Amino acid sequence: MIRKRIYTRWMRRVASLLVLAMLAGLSIGAAAPSEAVDTSMLKNAFSEQRFSELSALDYLPAKVSFRADDGMLMSLDKGEADGVQPEMFALAADGLLGQVIEVREASCTIQTILDPRNMMLSLMCYNPQEWGGQLGVDPASGGLLFNGMMPDSRLKRGDMLYTEGGTTLLPEGIRVGQLASDLQPDGRDFPCASFTPSVDVAAVEDVYLLAYVDPLTR
Repeated sequence: MIRKRIYTRWMRRVASLLVLAMLAGLSIGAAAPSEAVDTSMLKNAFSEQRFSELSALDYLPAKVSFRADDGMLMSLDKGEADGVQPEMFALAADGLLGQVIEVREASCTIQTILDPRNMMLSLMCYNPQEWGGQLGVDPASGGLLFNGMMPDSRLKRGDMLYTEGGTTLLPEGIRVGQLASDLQPDGRDFPCASFTPSVDVAAVEDVYLLAYVDPLTR
């Protein structure tokens, strides 16, 4: 079982690297962004290892027009007329903000990283190099919970985690957040830890929608 899991993670990682290598010659967005984006604003949102590839992708800039009190939902001032599609991921200057769940003609709604249960995020760390953990919500505290790592994981409090890639809409290397505690057993032989997102959801005003589709799925 462990070997199968490691092999699956390795294959997903290889596929993600192949995708990034192909992006330079392919159209990756369903609709081209209508505004030029200064990707230097996103330098803190990307890992150093993937900055050049990720900064070359297509982004649609937007502004926050509404924010729920709990921070789990936001409305943006861009919609279908601007090329926004459901399930697009949204970035802020410091990393992953959320995912589009509803699109209207001139606006859209995103579910933020504070409620990641429907985002199917798989995370990785570059140092130490480990991948395969997921984000969830702690039923006791309502805070974010990182879990799914193997019992011998070397991850510890303070380690920064990034998107693993291997999905159709989200490449590798986008900053997500860091462990706020050391890994602890969760009663099912897999350790877990509390998690702090890299984006301050309450302070975000500028958003960048990622117009990315894995070329291997087209």
